[in-house]
Amino acid sequence: MGIGLNINYPSPKLHKAAEITPTTWKKHAVVSASRTSACNDQHWDFCYETLQKVSRTFSGVTMQLSQPKLRDAVCVLYLALRAVDTVEDDSEVPADVKIPILRNFHRHIYDRDWKFICGANGDKEIMQGHHHLHSAFMDLETRSQKIIEDAILNTGEGMAKFIPSEIKTMNDYEDYAILTNTPWIFGTSKLSHLLVGENLPPDAFFYQAALLQQLSKLSSCSFSK
Repeated sequence: MGIGLNINYPSPKLHKAAEITPTTWKKHAVVSASRTSACNDQHWDFCYETLQKVSRTFSGVTMQLSQPKLRDAVCVLYLALRAVDTVEDDSEVPADVKIPILRNFHRHIYDRDWKFICGANGDKEIMQGHHHLHSAFMDLETRSQKIIEDAILNTGEGMAKFIPSEIKTMNDYEDYAILTNTPWIFGTSKLSHLLVGENLPPDAFFYQAALLQQLSKLSSCSFSK
């Protein structure tokens, strides 16, 4: 069902409309090359290259973040939730396999050797490169890890809740939107608050933003048809 690419960002630092340009990615290539030569951080190369493959729009937003710790944490958060979303969306994965993975992915992110391959294209590459995602996650400071872990846990639980049953009513739809979108919005807000001192909006904002994000996905799907 998707965490979506039409994202309503709570922080002004995450709200710039971004379009990837050759200059943007040339700057990233220089940063990436210097990190690799100094620290052999292949996992960060993987994360930023894969982010660009699965979401050119959001990768542009991420690269505009001037604070490196925030940029890295948001990149890992997005890829981790994209992995959870990939498991949920893969119709070839049976429910009895899918649900435990969704409910335990917040633990799998700590396990370098865990692997489950599903999805297609860039999403499949995220699953195949779990060891890189794990290494990048472990590079983050502990408080950032906890925020990301909570977002993964809550997203996975929300998605798992609706695997056995269909969304039949508007209340079901709103519950799904809040349970699966709020962790992402709340996670980016908490990371911005922790790492750059952004103020946290009131709780009501997160629920409203989650519903708007889900509606934006529906609008995109309808338009594409």
